[in-house]
Amino acid sequence: GSSNKYNVTIGEIKRRINPPECLNTSLLGGLLRRGKGKDGGNDLRKKMEMCGLVLPRGRRKATSVSMLTSLVESEAQDLSLQFSKICQAVFPAGELARNVAAAKEPYLQRPGLRQSEQRDIKAAMLLVGELRELLEHYIAQEESDRDTTQDVPMTGLRSFSLITHSFGVPTISGVLATLQNYLSSLLKCTSGVPVGEDGMYRTPAHGGHHSSLHSHQ
Repeated sequence: GSSNKYNVTIGEIKRRINPPECLNTSLLGGLLRRGKGKDGGNDLRKKMEMCGLVLPRGRRKATSVSMLTSLVESEAQDLSLQFSKICQAVFPAGELARNVAAAKEPYLQRPGLRQSEQRDIKAAMLLVGELRELLEHYIAQEESDRDTTQDVPMTGLRSFSLITHSFGVPTISGVLATLQNYLSSLLKCTSGVPVGEDGMYRTPAHGGHHSSLHSHQ
C-alpha cells in the first residue's frame, strides 16, 4: 500500500515501558502491530528480554490511552510536521488579522489608542517568540538525548512529550509559529496604513491612485 513502514528502536520500546506510560504487553504489542496470538504476550516478553528489556508480568498502564498511544515516534513526528506545514501554508492568518483590524479600526482612531494597540501586539509577539524558542531548544535537546544511554531527568515537558510520543512539543511550536504569523499580520493591519491581501502596504500616490510597497516584518 501507500502507507509508510516505520521502524521501532529498542530505545523507543524502553521509553514506552517506563514512566510516564508504563505500557503493558497488550498495548505494546498493538504499538508494534503484532497479531494477538495465544502466547503473544509471552513471545513479546521473551524477545524483549533478548534485547535486555524486562517487562514485569501484570504491569498496567500508568496513563490514559489515546490515539497517540498507537503511534510510534517517527509516525507522530511525521504527523506533527505535516500539520505544521499545513498551518503555515493554509491557515488564513492574514485574512483573520484583516477582519480583526477592520472591526477595531473605529476604536483605534481615538487619540493614543493605535499606539497602545501596536505596543500590546509587539509585547504578545515577544512572549510567543520566547515560548517557541524554549520549545525549540527542548526539541533539539530531546533529539540528542535519544542517543544517550544515561537516564534523562523527568520534567513536565519531557513527560508531555513521552505521553504524546514526540508529537506534542513540535506541534505546539508549530501552532505558535502560526500565531506569530497572525500577530505579525495584525501589527501591519492596525498600523493605520492600508494593507492589501498580498501583505503589501498601500500608500496614496499622486493623482489619487495607490502605489504598492512591500511590507517589512
